[in-house]
Amino acid sequence: SNGSIACKFTTEAISAEADKDFEKVEQELVFEANAITKTVEVPIIDNGRYNLNATFKCVLSEPRCVGAAGVTITMSEHTECIVTVVADENTRKLYDNVS
Repeated sequence: SNGSIACKFTTEAISAEADKDFEKVEQELVFEANAITKTVEVPIIDNGRYNLNATFKCVLSEPRCVGAAGVTITMSEHTECIVTVVADENTRKLYDNVS
C-alpha cells in the first residue's frame, strides 16, 4: 500500500477472564506504508493464587485505508490467535501435593 492501513485490535475471553487473568485491550493499530508488523502488549494479571492454564484470543477486525476514500480492504483468513496463560509450575506442584 502507498498509504496507511488501520484495523481494530481486541482481546476476547475464552477460559481466562478479562480484568482477572489479563487486561482487556481494545485499540486501533495503524500500519504506515510498507509496515508489516505491530507489537501489542496485553498485560497478564498475577493474582497471587493458583490458576489452571487459561486462554483468550486476540482479534484483528474492521480494516480501513487511512486518508483514502473509496478504497476497499479485505482481511486475510488469519485474523485471530489464541493465547494460553500457563499456570506457574512451582505453585502447581505445591497445589498437586496438597490435594
